[in-house]
Amino acid sequence: MIKFSLVVPFFLTKKDDRTSYMNELLCSLPDRADLEVLLVDDHSEFDYEQENPFEQTKLIRIDNNIGKKFAGSARNAGICKSRGDYLIFADSDDMFCCQNFSAALDSVYDNQDEDIVVCRATSFIEDGKIGTRHLYADNLISKFNQTGDPHDLIPFHGPWAKIIRKSFVMKHMVEFGETRLANDVLFNVKLMLASPRIRVFEDTIYRIRQGNSSLTNDPSWSAIKIRLAVARQVHELLILAGRPDLRSPLHYQYQKYFKAFPIKTFAEFVRSLTAGDLVFSPPKKMFSTLSKKVGLY
Repeated sequence: MIKFSLVVPFFLTKKDDRTSYMNELLCSLPDRADLEVLLVDDHSEFDYEQENPFEQTKLIRIDNNIGKKFAGSARNAGICKSRGDYLIFADSDDMFCCQNFSAALDSVYDNQDEDIVVCRATSFIEDGKIGTRHLYADNLISKFNQTGDPHDLIPFHGPWAKIIRKSFVMKHMVEFGETRLANDVLFNVKLMLASPRIRVFEDTIYRIRQGNSSLTNDPSWSAIKIRLAVARQVHELLILAGRPDLRSPLHYQYQKYFKAFPIKTFAEFVRSLTAGDLVFSPPKKMFSTLSKKVGLY
């Protein structure tokens, strides 16, 4: 009986052939009769000839819906086709820690009350060094351990390292966005605003590949505009949920992009300021941050 559905969107091009990465991902998974892996092809330029390392795990190939594009819509297609009680998501160039992941799945059988099991992750660089991409999420999990408030995990946007009850997702009609990037942000925000019952599994189950060419590292202005638009959507959701205090300051974002795109960033800043959707930090926090930058203390 299928208990867990792992959804992996992928897009292969001749310029960016991730076949070897996907093979590594599959080989890092446990071979279990209660696990299915749904590989969702987002209209790749060529077929993926996967190496099937499993005897028990079900490996399923599906295509993204016609007219749909990008990882978010591919994940939504995977959710629709999934048969498990729980959903798990992975990027095609990442990997799992096989034994710890299997232990996390086993723990679900012993704890039937939670809607989400949040697990630890790590990141790695091709030269063998430990990366930094996991640290922000790691700190958020530690904060949640202290407060028990799901809202503390709202900024943990990545869909990875979470085991999510499918019925909870369907009940609250949570879907991934269909933007070229940042499509996981609204999914996680809606998930956490629904006040799920959360348990933390402290062992590291997921490994994030850092440093390869990915949308996360896209510095283009078109990518920046998408990130800003998604941030404003998040702000609208938080206002509707009665938690405007959870909005993140957007002026830091504009400050970060100003050096690369001064004119465009300034124009976008003015537009956002005029529209009233530009969030600033409290004056005390802004003064503290500025003071540290100029070395006052």
